[in-house]
Amino acid sequence: NLQHQLYLQEQRMRHRDRASEQEQQAMARRIDVAVKDKCYALLFKIDTLERKLESSKKDLADMERVVRERLRVEFEDLVKDLSTQLTMVRSQFKEYRESLQQDMKSNLHEIRKEALMKIVKQGSAPIELKRMTLKMAHTEDTIEDLTIENSELKRALLKVRTMNTIKDLSTKTSYDKRLKGVESEREQ
Repeated sequence: NLQHQLYLQEQRMRHRDRASEQEQQAMARRIDVAVKDKCYALLFKIDTLERKLESSKKDLADMERVVRERLRVEFEDLVKDLSTQLTMVRSQFKEYRESLQQDMKSNLHEIRKEALMKIVKQGSAPIELKRMTLKMAHTEDTIEDLTIENSELKRALLKVRTMNTIKDLSTKTSYDKRLKGVESEREQ
């Protein structure tokens, strides 16, 4: 009888151990399934978010392109006007600088000429020195005249170049507007 009770007790213990083991295995399977479900749910969320991100990047790039185009169109005339003004100001500055240099050269020429004339008018100077001095003064006058003529030609060339640059800018602007008009007609 005691053996029988021991046997029954062992059977109950084995049964409880098996039930506990089965319960642990079932719990492990449920946890495993729950973890896998969560992983799949997270993968789907990640995929959805990646697609949204990609779509947002594409939309942002499209918006950026549209905004850049609008800004370019809006400020294109202003930039071209400023470019024309800059060309004019540069030209005026070059002309002013050239004029200033010419004035300085003319003043130096006058000072040299006066110094040479003082030598000529000086009574104690030898005649040969006076003759050479007059010849130098005449050569200086010729050089001064040629320098003035050269300076005037440079100014004229600068003005022609400036006008040509402005004409080129104007022509480019005109063709750009025509091209945009044709492109917009073609898009419609």
